[in-house]
Amino acid sequence: MKRHLFFLLVALIPLLLMAHLSMAKEFRMGLMPAKESLPFYAEERYGIFKKHGIELVVVPFKSALERDSAYEAGKIDGAISDIIAVTLLVRGGRNIKILRTIAKPQKGYPVFAVLKTGRGTPSKEIAISFNTVIEYATDRILEKQKMGGMLKKTEIKSVPLRMQLLTEGKLGYATLAEPLATFAGMKGAQRLYTDEGVKGSHVVFVVRGDLGDRFLKSLAAAFDEMCTQANKEKALLKEVLWLKLSLPAELKSAYALPDLRIKELPARQDVNDVLSWMQQRGLIKESIPYEKLVFR
Repeated sequence: MKRHLFFLLVALIPLLLMAHLSMAKEFRMGLMPAKESLPFYAEERYGIFKKHGIELVVVPFKSALERDSAYEAGKIDGAISDIIAVTLLVRGGRNIKILRTIAKPQKGYPVFAVLKTGRGTPSKEIAISFNTVIEYATDRILEKQKMGGMLKKTEIKSVPLRMQLLTEGKLGYATLAEPLATFAGMKGAQRLYTDEGVKGSHVVFVVRGDLGDRFLKSLAAAFDEMCTQANKEKALLKEVLWLKLSLPAELKSAYALPDLRIKELPARQDVNDVLSWMQQRGLIKESIPYEKLVFR
């Protein structure tokens, strides 16, 4: 009898596993064309989110405006974002939380860089996107270099256009995210400064706060496991990333992917620096509690 019961249980295990996977909760993830998308595109290879009971659905966007509009309309459950964008959504009454830091500037691996054109005499204009982490990082970088106010900020939202105008000499300066900053350098632009040491220059994984603590903890555990695995196979996953983002082939060998952060959140002092900058810019009237922005 015991032997028959044993074989019955063995036969049932695959069926129970399939039933568990079929009950996976859908999570719609808004992705920008950025290297920080790697942990989510790697799901096709590893299935780690599904193992944690999460059916990851990728929703690509070309701009932060499209992404944030989709979040406000309830079309996505999470996104790659930054502390400023999250704060603006929370200020507007949205329930959104930072679940993890995906990337932040570290020695040899900046998130953003200020570049100077390599053609002709540069104008005194620096191209950015207003009221974004790009502007925050630019301000903090120039302050650190004692160049605050020396360059006039001009808005060019399109990142490819910003890079093109810089490399063609039609812009004097621009702030670009990696790896496009490296690519601009390959096209003749001169890298001046990076955001190494800038406190709030984080790329973060943000989620709807109303998904429930239990689900968000499962999501965080899946993300941490995925990043651990991805860091072990960066060379292999680099091929996946370049294919998904249609990045220039010549950039692949010139740029090394940094390690993904694991079990990390923005420190309170990092968030406070961003909030202080936003208050100075008039983007928020009052500071917002750390606990309202970050899931812990």
